[in-house]
Amino acid sequence: MVGRFAVVVAVALAVFAASACTPARPLYHLDEPAGATTVDDANDVADGRATNVTFGQPGKTGTAARFNGTSSIIRIPNNASMNPGSGDFAVTVSVRFSVLPGASTFDVVRKGVEGDGGYWKVELYNASGSARARCVWRDNAGHQTSLVQGSNLQNNAWHTITCALQGEQTRMTVDGNTKTNTPDAAIGTISNSRETTIGAKPTGGDWYNGFVDEVSFG
Repeated sequence: MVGRFAVVVAVALAVFAASACTPARPLYHLDEPAGATTVDDANDVADGRATNVTFGQPGKTGTAARFNGTSSIIRIPNNASMNPGSGDFAVTVSVRFSVLPGASTFDVVRKGVEGDGGYWKVELYNASGSARARCVWRDNAGHQTSLVQGSNLQNNAWHTITCALQGEQTRMTVDGNTKTNTPDAAIGTISNSRETTIGAKPTGGDWYNGFVDEVSFG
């Protein structure tokens, strides 16, 4: 009996230690009421601040946020949990839109810009009249890789996009279809002290025009 108890305790401690090493990461349902400016993080890691975002719109789950393509943005203060560092990381977001990106891309979610060291982003771009999704990762040493998935995403239907780093692989899933890649040059540490933004660059530009719902990090 003592031996079995010791094994149970050891397993419990191992699980606790593993969970303690995994940072809590944010979850944004974007189900705020119309007129809200504070964006609640359901996991109580980091609330965001919305500017010119229309809440209370029909969503993929519950309600969603509408971005106007010219000035709408959600800013989330810098938090280490949204830096991949050198470990596994994933960001998932649902979008619905009917307007093609122009000469620039639509930035859906990102943390960091050129000059910040490492950064990552989820964006939409116009590929000869077809909106496609792209995941971009750039490490602190300047090594960059990307994956592209989906086509004609501007069909005004909900699409769910996941960008992930898993071991040495990059992974991208759009509406359940997954593409993986192992870059020739391994992606190293990705971190910066910039805020995370939804709907545009933190410096402005690449304004997204459409709806966003259920932004999560893992």
